[in-house]
Amino acid sequence: MKNTSLLLGNYGIHPFKIYTINNKNYYGLHDINHIFLNGKLNTEAKVLAQFFQSNPTDFILCHRHECNDDILVMTSTLVQIARLFNMYFLAELSKLSVTQIIGHVAEPLLNIIRCDGWQSATHFDPIVERDLSFESLNGSEWIFTPLAQKEEPKIRSPRASQRQKAATDRPQSKQALLYQWLSSNIEMNYASEVKRQQQAIIETRQRQAAFVIPTVKAMPNKRQKNTRNHHYQNIAGIIHDDTFPPSPPSVLTKKRKHGVYQEYNLNLLAEQATQMRGLPISPEISPSPPPFYHQQRLPSIKVMLSELHK
Repeated sequence: MKNTSLLLGNYGIHPFKIYTINNKNYYGLHDINHIFLNGKLNTEAKVLAQFFQSNPTDFILCHRHECNDDILVMTSTLVQIARLFNMYFLAELSKLSVTQIIGHVAEPLLNIIRCDGWQSATHFDPIVERDLSFESLNGSEWIFTPLAQKEEPKIRSPRASQRQKAATDRPQSKQALLYQWLSSNIEMNYASEVKRQQQAIIETRQRQAAFVIPTVKAMPNKRQKNTRNHHYQNIAGIIHDDTFPPSPPSVLTKKRKHGVYQEYNLNLLAEQATQMRGLPISPEISPSPPPFYHQQRLPSIKVMLSELHK
């Protein structure tokens, strides 16, 4: 089975791709860490290790010719990793199929990426990857290694404690005010970032709802055509069966207009349909009864003369 990749964009000289391996989609964690997480993937190394223990087959080591090796993660697990870092538009991108990405459904998500040198792809063409080899992980890779923890502060002397207490009792300095202003600014930026992600997700879902996979209408094969012709021949045979009474001359002598009779004998058709179903003929189309004098027998001449002599 062929392994393919689809270029979504470039950050600098590095491509950002989605890989399809054995009909499953993967993203490179090195790309995810640099483009979306600002190098903070290792801060949740313990949680990533739990993901790996739960689904070890969702992580594979990819060896690429003339490129650095990378760890690929399946899109279903990447959704959980993205939510772990509050990157909801990355989770939405991970849910899209390759066909939807080719149909430009993911453009709102790709356009809000903020990365140095990022440039979204303008068209999407799958490429067959022939120089890829894969290997299972052993759990000691860089994504499972937490960052070095900061050193604990040293024990201070009593005088240092008193100085710190005196500093806290003083009115707020300019540095403290600056810190508060920066904190509020960070909160505002976070709120605007969340709003930006929500808008991109809404636009993506609207495109996804309107996206229709083009399908080719199947043409009936020769066998189906023969079956239909045979069906029509059977119907024609039933209509032209000899068991029906012949059509009256009035129907056959009707003038034709463009090869079609102008009038049809509706009573005759209704009578034929009734005979096919085995139902009694309705009185409207049943033959008229014989005259009364045909039904009653007249007396003989001898009887009539005998009655005259009485």
